[in-house]
Amino acid sequence: MLSQNALVQEALNRGFEGTTTIIIAQKISSVVHADKILVLDQGRLIGQGKHADLVATNPVYREIYETQKKERRSRMKTFEFFWNYF
Repeated sequence: MLSQNALVQEALNRGFEGTTTIIIAQKISSVVHADKILVLDQGRLIGQGKHADLVATNPVYREIYETQKKERRSRMKTFEFFWNYF
């Protein structure tokens, strides 16, 4: 079963090819493949670029990315524990 995020991403890839799409997201995984990401902090633009460039050069983006990555790992470990338990 695909996650909600994966379903949205699949629909965007299929349905809007060749168009400009604006995505407002809190989860970096929703925009990681975007051609251009804008980073806002308190309503101010503090960075723009591709995911890899922002991780390397933008401290706010990098902090959000690292935090979300740790949260995902933690959820995966919990899932693995319950999967192995049963």
